Amino acid sequence: MPIDSVIRDRLMGKTMQALKHSLDFRSANHSVISSNLANIETPGYEPKKATFSQAMKNAMGSREDTPAGSVHLRRTHQKHFSNGPDAGLPYTIETRTGPGGRPAKLNIDHEMSRMAKNNLLYEASVQLLSKKFQALKDAIQNGGR
Repeated sequence: MPIDSVIRDRLMGKTMQALKHSLDFRSANHSVISSNLANIETPGYEPKKATFSQAMKNAMGSREDTPAGSVHLRRTHQKHFSNGPDAGLPYTIETRTGPGGRPAKLNIDHEMSRMAKNNLLYEASVQLLSKKFQALKDAIQNGGR
């Protein structure tokens, strides 16, 4: 069994994948909320939201459950990163709708509370990841005892 496979599957496990997806989503969500805040006074701007639907299934190894509405970008150069179906993004970015299917109205207090909540959840994921790495470090240091 190749060493990278052993490290990925046995040492890192599904918890690490779930935390990775969580951090990826929180980072994307921060960008979306920041964009909403930056465009709060822009006439005709349609607020966006990032959704984490199916992410845990993806993180746990069920790749066929990738959301149909994943973000797709056109690659104009072969060295650009892929952001299509092969990228396996566990989140989608879509227009936030209000009553009657129209784009939602932006409210600065609501967006700021979404930002604060997202930040707390990001920090919680970072702390969990840190504890996972600390446990691995302790296991390596105390492995022979």
